[in-house]
Amino acid sequence: MPPDPCHTNSMNKTNPYVQQILSQGKEPSKAPAPVATYPREIHGQVFQTEAEYREALHDFLNGM
Repeated sequence: MPPDPCHTNSMNKTNPYVQQILSQGKEPSKAPAPVATYPREIHGQVFQTEAEYREALHDFLNGM
C-alpha cells in the first residue's frame, strides 16, 4: 500500500529526511522519541543528571 500523500507531504515540511526514508521503501515512524531518564549510561559513561550530560556533551563538541 503506498503511503498516504497527505501525510507524507505534511511530514516533508517538517522533516527533510522523510523522502529518503520513503525512497528506501520504508515507512517513517510516527512514534515520538523516548524521553531520557537519569542516571543514564551512554557507552559505559554514567551521567547522574541532565546538566552533567550536557556539560560533557559541550566539552566533547568543543574538543576538550
